[in-house]
Amino acid sequence: MRFFFVLLVALPLSAQVAHAQAHAAPATTTPAAPPPAQSAGPEAQVEQLRAMMLDANFSEALTQARAILARTDVSAALRNATLESLATAQLATRDQRGARETLALLYSRDPDHRMLDREASPTVVAAFDRARESHPTPAPVTIESASPAALTARAAPVLQVRLTAGADTVNELRLSYRQGDATDYQRVLMEHAASLATATARIPVLEGDAEYTLDWYVEGLAPSQVIVGRLGDATTPLHLSVPRGLPRVTAESLAVTQRAPRDEAEPSGGGSVFGTWWFWTVVGVVIVGGAASAYVLTLPADQTPCGTLGCGSL
Repeated sequence: MRFFFVLLVALPLSAQVAHAQAHAAPATTTPAAPPPAQSAGPEAQVEQLRAMMLDANFSEALTQARAILARTDVSAALRNATLESLATAQLATRDQRGARETLALLYSRDPDHRMLDREASPTVVAAFDRARESHPTPAPVTIESASPAALTARAAPVLQVRLTAGADTVNELRLSYRQGDATDYQRVLMEHAASLATATARIPVLEGDAEYTLDWYVEGLAPSQVIVGRLGDATTPLHLSVPRGLPRVTAESLAVTQRAPRDEAEPSGGGSVFGTWWFWTVVGVVIVGGAASAYVLTLPADQTPCGTLGCGSL
């Protein structure tokens, strides 16, 4: 009897405990972190990733890092920082193979990348050092010119280049140029957006109206400032011809063109006698008279001219 009594008491009690545990479980379980907001900018997502890494939420950090890398509007600097966090999270979760692949990709993009996390463990630092010293094959970067070889009118030259490969590897595009007789190059950074594969730069036109040539070349820089791509160089630059300027109209030149024409007649009393009519008239008479006299004097004696009184000689 006692056995059945205990059984009758224990069964309802066990059911109550199970019911309480089933209802209490959701209240004691840590709520899952919301998925990364895709509407947030890449900078905000990278900040969230850093917070996850500081809190050692490596599983969430892995998801966040892959979401950032899937975007197309991430600069090269943010992309490399995300790769660093991804590799660190992979090492923390014992994913050695994944970490090696991520580090190889990171150092192929930026051979001189230095860790942003200054408090990384010696194990993580050693893994990064080994990847950098292995010198992975550099990521291909191709820069092409989208500028003409000559301007059709004199104006400030606008140089444009296009990244046809490795656009997300280049953090900055540095333009070097010289104009006219200059021997030294000047350097400027081209306007370059992470979401665009083109960059432009406007160069001041030289003073004066003379034609001249602009020499230029472009270097693609990784976040560490190491050169990862080139278009031309200092010894073999590209060229852009700037034409002559139109002549400028001044008040003096306008007054000269509007001035009345001068009288083209020769002034009185000037000039040579060879240009007068009477000189050549006298010359003609002298020539005719001389010719007639010479004819008469050269006639023979028997051909003396006869007059109305007969022929004879005096």
